[in-house]
Amino acid sequence: MKELIYPRHFLPAARKFAKRTAVIDGEYQASFEEHADRVLCLCGALRSQLGVVPGDRFAVLALTCHEY
Repeated sequence: MKELIYPRHFLPAARKFAKRTAVIDGEYQASFEEHADRVLCLCGALRSQLGVVPGDRFAVLALTCHEY
């Protein structure tokens, strides 16, 4: 049985439903394509600017909104 990990499901869904709405937060809306771009940009920044590597654990304490 394959491990249920986020990228295994998110990235194919982002490709398949690229133009569909993925996020609605008040007046803000983003397609799967836009959301995937933001997620991948954040992942890159975590690695290159903060030194987070696979296997590291981190947490975010934030409000529930599209910015986080």
